Amino acid sequence: MGDVLDYKESLGKRLRLARQRARYKQKDAAKAVGVHFSTMAKYEAGIREPDFETITKLARLYGVSTEYLMTGETSSSENEIEPMQLSVLGNYVRIPILKSMRAGDDLAFLEKFATEFLFVDSSASSGYTGFAIEAQDTRMLGDHILPGDILIIKTSHEPALSDICYVSVKGEDGILGRVRCFEHLCCIYFSNPQFDAIVCRDIDVDVLGIVTEVRRKIRK
Repeated sequence: MGDVLDYKESLGKRLRLARQRARYKQKDAAKAVGVHFSTMAKYEAGIREPDFETITKLARLYGVSTEYLMTGETSSSENEIEPMQLSVLGNYVRIPILKSMRAGDDLAFLEKFATEFLFVDSSASSGYTGFAIEAQDTRMLGDHILPGDILIIKTSHEPALSDICYVSVKGEDGILGRVRCFEHLCCIYFSNPQFDAIVCRDIDVDVLGIVTEVRRKIRK
């Protein structure tokens, strides 16, 4: 009995370590392999043992071998395995949470240095290229976007008038706003009346993407 408990505990420790190295949040990893968040917590605590199918999915997700998760032993090619960019189940795609982005930045380069990721469902479209940003101010207060909320941004340079955009002005860090262009001018306006609209030349405006989802920060 003791050996079984020791195995579950060591397996749980390896699951937790592999997840942290792959920079996944526990709830996102659980969602990716199709188990409840509480079940994943029990796996990592050594309270419950995942079946082999789940271990295989987690190994693929974390970029490690099933042998490592089950025994702690690694092969010579272990370090060559990369964590998955696409979740194991369905159409969930992993995107980075960035501190900021500006015109000219390479998304793939920024993703390499991201420390947090989340999953988005790409089933509504043929694919998903994007990133997430944490709201920094109250420019879009009228749309109930507050500092700390996580905004899912889909890469797009042709927004509709109603779209909330993440836009870079004169190469600076992106800001949230709606964009309306006419002739050679662009107006960036905000749903919080305390912020004045920005009017500038169209060549100074780069739409980096449009907001497709807002994940609210839980506030007490």
